[in-house]
Amino acid sequence: MFSAQLHRYIFLVGTFGLMFGMMVGTATASIPEIILMSNWLLEGRFKQKWNQLKSNKIYWSLIAIYLLHLLSVIYSNNLSDAINDLRVKLPLFVLPTVYFSTQSLSKKELHLALICFIGGVFANTAWCYVFSFVIHQLETVREVSRFMSHIRLGLFVNLAILCAIYLMSELQSIKLKIVLVILIAYFTCMLMALALTAGIGFLGLIIALGSIILIVKKIQRKYVLIGLTILIISILFVGENLMRFKQELSTIKESPSNLKLEKTKAGNYFRHDSSHQIESGFIVNMNVNYEEVQNTWNQRYPNDTFNIPQQYNLKRFYILSRYFSSLGLPGEAHSFNLLSEKDYNNILNNVPNPTYPSWNSMKKRFYELVWDITEYQHGANINGHSFSMRLHYWEVALSQIKKKWLFGYGIGGVNQSMQEGYTSFKTQLDKNWQLRPHQQFLTITLGLGLVGLLFFITSLIYPMMVLRKQLPVIYFVFMVLTLVSFLFEDTLETIAGICFYAVFNSVMLSYIYFKTKHN
Repeated sequence: MFSAQLHRYIFLVGTFGLMFGMMVGTATASIPEIILMSNWLLEGRFKQKWNQLKSNKIYWSLIAIYLLHLLSVIYSNNLSDAINDLRVKLPLFVLPTVYFSTQSLSKKELHLALICFIGGVFANTAWCYVFSFVIHQLETVREVSRFMSHIRLGLFVNLAILCAIYLMSELQSIKLKIVLVILIAYFTCMLMALALTAGIGFLGLIIALGSIILIVKKIQRKYVLIGLTILIISILFVGENLMRFKQELSTIKESPSNLKLEKTKAGNYFRHDSSHQIESGFIVNMNVNYEEVQNTWNQRYPNDTFNIPQQYNLKRFYILSRYFSSLGLPGEAHSFNLLSEKDYNNILNNVPNPTYPSWNSMKKRFYELVWDITEYQHGANINGHSFSMRLHYWEVALSQIKKKWLFGYGIGGVNQSMQEGYTSFKTQLDKNWQLRPHQQFLTITLGLGLVGLLFFITSLIYPMMVLRKQLPVIYFVFMVLTLVSFLFEDTLETIAGICFYAVFNSVMLSYIYFKTKHN
């Protein structure tokens, strides 16, 4: 229908649009994929394309996992969930098909594609920072990522750093190299500013792996050793400060506020529901009268009420309890008279500690992480606590995998099998937090069994084995990042995660494959 030159132009527009668009929204990621597939269909030449694909083992290894998902629909007990899962994972089939049956990207086009991606990451992180800390001044650091989870954003930022390093080794322009160095510094700062703790961990992994590879290749060994020494010292310094902060959070002060009191100022009896929770050295709920706290708050804020007996909006009560404790105040009506308007605003914004707003983002994130772990260790309410909920998800998923370990429940049965697991565990999680495993290998095993897991692992490592001598270092580090992300996230269960894996795998592997074949 169109000329070959126009089809090529549309293909490049779709590629560049996808590399940039996947960072700034679902629609901006989906539209370029539709453009690429529509262009591929309109281009025709299906017999030629089939001949190009049918003997390409790398292509078949990439789409094998999608085909296995498709096959599992036969024994899935929920067709609607199965179809939705196939829809979300469609790029795992579409993108390898397009890129391995279309004329390969040239070296210059690949560089432009990577630059578009770096631009997308820059736009994403800049907007996250402005939205969170300039426009809205958010206190909850988990909410800073606007387009995807904070773990996935950390992955993308690290991938942008990898792409910048790769381009520095490929490009000759000194000016462009200076710009790339500035961008690497910017992305590193954004990891800290946005408190992307997983991303900071990934960055440490990149530095360590890159250093080891360079040492093995005997490239500038003395400089690599210096870099590794700096990294180790930095890790020890950060670790020592984190341990000191953890001790600060868990140390109980010698104070009358940590002793049992008999009655409130109003003459009602205190309850002593103290547990493991400590806020600024004071035991949470050491002295509390639930009725006084509930009634006083509900009268002051009729649009933000909570009800303890009915388990309604308990998050507000938990924030109140922690805030009172951080000030060394008991949970009673009189304590409300000692709060300032700033204190009330903090509580309404879910700030559990008056000193919290003055902390930097990393300290806030670590504070939340320590709280999560402590809650999980003591069997407390873990609703909304990302780390402790993940541990619970994994426990439930493993219990369900044991029941159908060979072929799994089918991709349409993952949600239902998890719900059955939550029921058998008598979980304390609210319904809206009863989610999928949040660990890619467990999700694959739950849906496709050990057979599917073996296919999945083969799909990941086979291309590296075949093209290992031709693949650049950046690809191996990218795959390590991907595998690590699979340990903590359902990376391939969302559009952002699918793009992270499918786009770069298809673009990089097809480029290297055609380059190798041509040579």
